[in-house]
Amino acid sequence: MLRAIAYWGREYKDSIYLVSNFSTGKETVYWYRKRFRIETLFSDIKGRGFNLHKNGLSLPLFCLVLSGMALE
Repeated sequence: MLRAIAYWGREYKDSIYLVSNFSTGKETVYWYRKRFRIETLFSDIKGRGFNLHKNGLSLPLFCLVLSGMALE
């Protein structure tokens, strides 16, 4: 079953509309927040300044840098 949710957070000027199959609105908002943080992190890594995919780091070192960034 799909749910459509309109979310108004204090930090947002406008509402955010989400569609999900989670059972509650609270759970939907929780997971969407995580998703958008992860997407922003990968976007930063690939193209908005870090360019870690182009700098020649070995895979283990790249994973270490990525882990450190994710912890912040």
